Amino acid sequence: MLGKPPTPGQRELFNVFLKDIINPQHELALLADKIDWNFYR
Repeated sequence: MLGKPPTPGQRELFNVFLKDIINPQHELALLADKIDWNFYR
């Protein structure tokens, strides 16, 4: 039996985003925002 499909924007119970776990003011998070990640693709 299938349940209802999730509503758009609704997260799964155990699907946690990294941005919800880390401290955005940590120095490594601030450094990651300054890196040009497209250069490494």
